[in-house]
Amino acid sequence: MKTSLYFSLFLVYFARLPGTYSRVACPLEWVPSQNGESPEGGVIAFSSDEIVARLNISGLLVPARLSPEDGMAYGTLPLDETVHTSNVYDVLTNPSSSCLVTWVDNNDELATNGQQVQVTDSLMIGRTHMVDKDGNFNTVGGTVSEGQLFVAFQSKQEISLDFQAGEFKFFILTSVYPFLSGYLYNFTLHTGHLTPNHVEVIDQETIFHSGFETSQEINHFGTIQEIYQISESPFGWNGINKLTTIFTPGKTPDTFLIENGNNFNLEYTQTREISFKKIIELGPTNQNGVLICSGVNMFQGEVEYEALGRFEGENLSGDEVAKILQASGRAVLNVNGKDAVVKISGVINGKFYSGKVSAISQYEVGQTCEQILKNI
Repeated sequence: MKTSLYFSLFLVYFARLPGTYSRVACPLEWVPSQNGESPEGGVIAFSSDEIVARLNISGLLVPARLSPEDGMAYGTLPLDETVHTSNVYDVLTNPSSSCLVTWVDNNDELATNGQQVQVTDSLMIGRTHMVDKDGNFNTVGGTVSEGQLFVAFQSKQEISLDFQAGEFKFFILTSVYPFLSGYLYNFTLHTGHLTPNHVEVIDQETIFHSGFETSQEINHFGTIQEIYQISESPFGWNGINKLTTIFTPGKTPDTFLIENGNNFNLEYTQTREISFKKIIELGPTNQNGVLICSGVNMFQGEVEYEALGRFEGENLSGDEVAKILQASGRAVLNVNGKDAVVKISGVINGKFYSGKVSAISQYEVGQTCEQILKNI
């Protein structure tokens, strides 16, 4: 028997599941300059004395540290053992200030999952702390390649230890967009093709009768839990850290956080109260007793869904929000003032309530209500 599925959610909480790091990389801009000069505003620095730059060394772009004081940029190629200098260079900038630029330790997920600032496909920007020959503490920038940091320091190349050893040895420059918050609405669940595949017994009782005709009232009560995990395909809530949604008309919106910006399947639990009330007639044929079973039909599995998501970000315009959503791969439908709307789709994996079911059967030793209800 094919039964329609009823879907509504009342209680919400979140649960972390393994996944890729969920920040969206934010592109920075390189501005040509020379002779110690740098653009006004938005410049990214290694320290209070030196600025992040890059050099063109025989056609290869490599990270460099610009010293405005002497007008030169210093760079090094991995394993080259030569310090390259030039008064012509590019300066790294964050012109719109919309990117969140941070130095993270080399074991951080941001440093290894696409949010690091790359000069080429294999060269990233790093910095470390070193002590010079006079005992002074210095923050020095350089080139990260294959788990090592190469810096030009005291007129020679120095190499920091491999970060794969799991030790805190240096920092990598990362750039990400701010997190967005969103409101999900207009849900469509593709449940038409689903058939219940699971029965849960709510209550049962056995009544033994002497054989006289009589009637008896039956009252069964119980609860079931419907649990859902909601994923977004294929983006895994990338760049989102807060969502609000209403699944049940007339209910208060549910708000949940995506902890630490990691990929989640958003998990919901609903407790549903189930009751049965009926009058049964007992007669001479019931002398061996009857087994009365009450339960619910459920569908366990995946249901595809579609919804609309309206997103915004703190101190961001609608166009900036749209830019972040597009950078994560989502298609923006429209922009309204401070927010942007996209289509959201994915899979809901869980247990879906499909309706009540009950049965009365002649009592037999060893027979269970689960068996009886499954055969209805």
